[in-house]
Amino acid sequence: MSLRLFSYVLVFLLLVASAVFASAQDDSFKSCVQAAGGRDRNQFVQFDHELRVAAAKDDPELLVFLAEYPLRINDDNGTTTIANAATLYRRFHSVFTQEVEGAVLATKPENLICLANGIGYGSGDLWVGVRQRSNSQQYVISSINLKSKGQLGPTGVRFVCRANDQRILIDTVADGALRYRAWKQPHSVTERPDFALSSGTEVIEGTGGCAHRVWSFRNGDHVNSVSELGCSGEVSPPHGATGHLSITTGTRETGEEWCY
Repeated sequence: MSLRLFSYVLVFLLLVASAVFASAQDDSFKSCVQAAGGRDRNQFVQFDHELRVAAAKDDPELLVFLAEYPLRINDDNGTTTIANAATLYRRFHSVFTQEVEGAVLATKPENLICLANGIGYGSGDLWVGVRQRSNSQQYVISSINLKSKGQLGPTGVRFVCRANDQRILIDTVADGALRYRAWKQPHSVTERPDFALSSGTEVIEGTGGCAHRVWSFRNGDHVNSVSELGCSGEVSPPHGATGHLSITTGTRETGEEWCY
């Protein structure tokens, strides 16, 4: 085979390989968008490109265009929200960390997490939601999950539940263990708690904007669990609710209340 012919063959093979890759990438984006309830693949392709550029350039001005407000941030200290673009700009490096940027850049189209409640990068480090705006859809960063540092964080309050007949405080003590204390109405929280449990567990359930913390404490056959609000299931939370208390005995739920 002559050198010129070999060059033509090589160029042809490279073009075919490039076309195959582009087609596979296109299919990956299309299927992911459909799984998340989106319609416009091209719009997500543009969003994905802008997000990767923001990550590569470490660019806060570009990122503020891509986020939803309030933007949900999950970290060791719980869930917080960023109200607006100005606040996100100021907090850019504490929220869009090098780990998050790396997760975005390292995620290939075929490795995106594609769920009904959003599209995830990395192992769920950053989630994108599909939002209906008038007659069009938009893709926005809906939540960022910062990596755990292997501890619950500083001693102090984790969650407060004001239920109809009791008030519950979940906090961490000096050794980092979780504690559960409850005051039955009409007892004051200035008094000794009516009920106290220790050595609980904390887990994050759900993904993306549905991510929420659940604290569980065992007392013999009973388990008291308090959770933040995630995404609505079969029963929507009442207006003003901030969480949910559930008490189970064995495998049977024996009590529940909403937290306010």
